[in-house]
Amino acid sequence: MRCISCGQDNRADRRFCSECGAALEARCESCGAANQADEKFCGGCGERLLSCATAPSPVAAVPEPDEMPPTGERRQLTVLFCDLVGSTELSARLDPEDLRRGRARVPGAAVARRR
Repeated sequence: MRCISCGQDNRADRRFCSECGAALEARCESCGAANQADEKFCGGCGERLLSCATAPSPVAAVPEPDEMPPTGERRQLTVLFCDLVGSTELSARLDPEDLRRGRARVPGAAVARRR
């Protein structure tokens, strides 16, 4: 019997996969009929099988740190933080669109002033 989780070929008398431990068959709680683990409804009585929702998902093998290729790169990063004094009171007085346009100019003005 082939395991639906990992594809391992197992002996017919096994109830669990010899490779990943997943259940190879699901017993119906209503009639007790044996069903394959990937079936959603019982072949004997038509009831929904509860085990289809709890079947373990296959676990991907995680490569060792030495085997993983390096990804990404390091870069220098500059972060600019602007503290706008009185911005809360200003936002209460201005129209939201006017406030957005005003705030959009602040980072550019701060960078120009720093140079």
